Amino acid sequence: MKSKMKLSGQLRSYLRWPLILSILMLVMNIGMYFVDVMAGMWFTLFFAVYVIAAAVLYYRQRPQVINELITFATEYGQVQKHLIQELALPYAVMDSQGKLLWVNKEFTKITGKDTQYHKCIATIFPELTSGCRKMRRRPTSTWLTAKRISVPM
Repeated sequence: MKSKMKLSGQLRSYLRWPLILSILMLVMNIGMYFVDVMAGMWFTLFFAVYVIAAAVLYYRQRPQVINELITFATEYGQVQKHLIQELALPYAVMDSQGKLLWVNKEFTKITGKDTQYHKCIATIFPELTSGCRKMRRRPTSTWLTAKRISVPM
């Protein structure tokens, strides 16, 4: 399976280090010819085998590495979703307007709303009116707001 995904950053550097070390080995190879011509020829042979093996392994293993990274990310996302869903603290994700996008089970227990409730957070907690356009704004203290909606642990 050919993968069109491009690697970047530290992962790209990590996977390419055997090829990058080839530059150092090339400099050593040139130095070997100054010491002994026969040793330089043998080193050239081993250097060529090394470069070919490193390049073949890089290009053959690359799709497998990408597939394993995608599998890991998918599994990690599923585990993370499960942990957040089962979290003992109420947890909600909202957009910039205060509209609920996602809530966990504990949030539904405390508020009495189901997981498909996607209205403004201020419809549940009237003290939080700053994010909702339709609700009228009332000045509230941050301490008072935090105190009213806090959950005992």
